[in-house]
Amino acid sequence: MYVYIAPLKDKDAFKIGKSEYPKERIFALSSFYLFATEKIVLIKCGSNKEAYSLEDSLHRICKHHNVKLLDIEGREFFSNEVYDKVIEIAKLACGINHWEMSYLDSDVIEELNLASSCNYSDIKSMVSSIGMQIRDMRLKKNIDQRNLAESADVALNVIKRLESGRSVNTASLVKVLVVLGKTEWLSALNPNVYVSPMDILRLGRNRQRASKKRSI
Repeated sequence: MYVYIAPLKDKDAFKIGKSEYPKERIFALSSFYLFATEKIVLIKCGSNKEAYSLEDSLHRICKHHNVKLLDIEGREFFSNEVYDKVIEIAKLACGINHWEMSYLDSDVIEELNLASSCNYSDIKSMVSSIGMQIRDMRLKKNIDQRNLAESADVALNVIKRLESGRSVNTASLVKVLVVLGKTEWLSALNPNVYVSPMDILRLGRNRQRASKKRSI
């Protein structure tokens, strides 16, 4: 199990997490966050318990340095003010416990930079486009932001965030789309999936075969 320390490239903040497959985890996160990939630190702990313990210790160091990023919601990030201290403690822990501490390989950094720049910009563009369309629909209906917020039973700040291309939770987005009469936008996200009895039977047979193979 690994603990990773990942600074953001476009924000004065960093993230601490743990994963059995840290490179894959960073690749997944890079769809949403722009990391300073050359500064990402990986710590290979001796066990899951040790990784949990290290992550908890580093989080405690950052306890009073949480940062709320305007365009990132529902995730835990810490101010770069304590980044050097976190790295120092991590190095000390590695020395005591004989853990391995390293940076990402250059080829991984190159691949990650290419993937993250494309994914991040594409997602930001899509979110921004959705915000502009919602603003245009609101204006066409001659509704101000406050009235839309009241009708959708959400905070005024939610409407402001949504229209400016920043993140909001799914429930708030659904409420706004219902008020604006755009529920068809949701149909692609909630398709009616039909599974035939034959498919179920076939799936059951495949599972039985797989179970027998694992027992060998």
